[in-house]
Amino acid sequence: MPSPADPDGQLVVHEGGAKPTSPPAEAQLRERMALVAARRAAQAAVLAAEEESRDLLQLLQQQEQGPVLVTPHYDATRIKVR
Repeated sequence: MPSPADPDGQLVVHEGGAKPTSPPAEAQLRERMALVAARRAAQAAVLAAEEESRDLLQLLQQQEQGPVLVTPHYDATRIKVR
């Protein structure tokens, strides 16, 4: 149902009316700086996680290179192995 302001159901454009307001430049700058800081923090977290993954992988590879037997293989028949 068309409103009285636009009887034909068309969009009414008012010339010389109030212009849409945008946040002040200082507020936009603060918001941008906060976003940049958040992006840097996220990048640092990703890099730290990647480094931790590399360290864990390297540690596991070193452990696999030199396994330590808790029960010597020649005593396995005498000792109950679980």
